[in-house]
Amino acid sequence: KSKIKLTGSDSAQLVLTAKVDDNKSLEQIYTFYGDRYDIGYEIRMKGLKDGLGNISYFDINWTNTLPKTELSIENMRQKTFFAYKEGNSVEKATASDEITEESIKNGFEWLAYKSQFFSNTLIGEKPFRSGKVKMGTPPVEDVNRIMESKLKVDIPRSDDISNRFRIYMGPNEYATLTSY
Repeated sequence: KSKIKLTGSDSAQLVLTAKVDDNKSLEQIYTFYGDRYDIGYEIRMKGLKDGLGNISYFDINWTNTLPKTELSIENMRQKTFFAYKEGNSVEKATASDEITEESIKNGFEWLAYKSQFFSNTLIGEKPFRSGKVKMGTPPVEDVNRIMESKLKVDIPRSDDISNRFRIYMGPNEYATLTSY
């Protein structure tokens, strides 16, 4: 049980490694920062090029249960939706109590799950290939929405492959959001 406290410009990494042999591995690297609302996330594949065959992408499954954080769940649900940036356009799903599903066919830069005051956003260093997003409203009062997405990420043809992302978890303040 070790605790790490980060402040200011401090950062720390958590590296999870699945080793095939001395020359082949898959790593997931999380980078935490003291003074930022984002977490760095990197997927590294070392020496796996030949083992991938014809596979040209992998999926990221991202699910988030957004809790009730305000007095009125109805008001929160009216202001909770998902959005994504495709080209120069930001597309938003309509807030609805019905299940909302959307397929994103073209490359897109980021996907956000936005609630009344906070957002969770997955930002790719390179555009995502495509994706499917689903927003549901559970029949309980302590959960705002359940968001699910399946995002396709291209795999470059190389022995050392790296895909980098940032996960923003912070306030919906314009100046803060535009800095990411």
